[in-house]
Amino acid sequence: MVATALAIFILDFTPLFGPAKNFFASFTNPLLAYFREKKQELALPKEEQEIRQKLAFCQSQLINQEQLEEENRRLRHLLQLPLPESLGFIDAKIIGQEKDFFIIDKGEEAGISEEQLVLADNFLVGRIFKVEKKRSQVLRADSPRLAVPVLIFANKSGCLSQEGVEDSCQKGKGILKGEEIKEILREEKVESGDLVSLLGGPNGILLGEVVEVKESQDKVFKEAKIRREIPLAEIVYVFVIK
Repeated sequence: MVATALAIFILDFTPLFGPAKNFFASFTNPLLAYFREKKQELALPKEEQEIRQKLAFCQSQLINQEQLEEENRRLRHLLQLPLPESLGFIDAKIIGQEKDFFIIDKGEEAGISEEQLVLADNFLVGRIFKVEKKRSQVLRADSPRLAVPVLIFANKSGCLSQEGVEDSCQKGKGILKGEEIKEILREEKVESGDLVSLLGGPNGILLGEVVEVKESQDKVFKEAKIRREIPLAEIVYVFVIK
């Protein structure tokens, strides 16, 4: 410390060494500040140090409580949606994205396994593709690599419930790949505004809304383009169906 102070003193009175002084001080000043802070901490009474430690602990507990309340809020909202009451869910957070994939913060330790469906509200956002110990890779619902059978039905009140889609509301079936539904029979009266739900899985899971219907190139089937009701790129929290 004495050598440092002496060096700064000498450089202060030698104009030639002005730039060197500034360069030298840029390294020494943070170091001096660090030692002053440590000295002040050591000078604190033991009781005050304990109070500060307890305060830091309470702050961390408060953060954990807020996170738990947010998770409970999302779960309560999920229970109000038209999904079967028997379904179980694992709460997860998206921590990264890689082309056709989401990365979530839950893995094998939390009970995640391959092929499980991933929801945001009651909308399908993907399917578990690869599982690691503490995280998992989710194939996005808008990826052409994910092909799922879907049911198209009228967008009317009462058509969708926990028991599924009312027979009178059903309008067609097809295979969804990316944003397009393929292999819709030509005689099926699918139109813009219809809703799309998962077929062959838990009832009440939606994928989007039909925005365009056209004939396939071979004139054998119809094709439909859908719009996702939830922007997948903006999702943070999801639920994995057990």
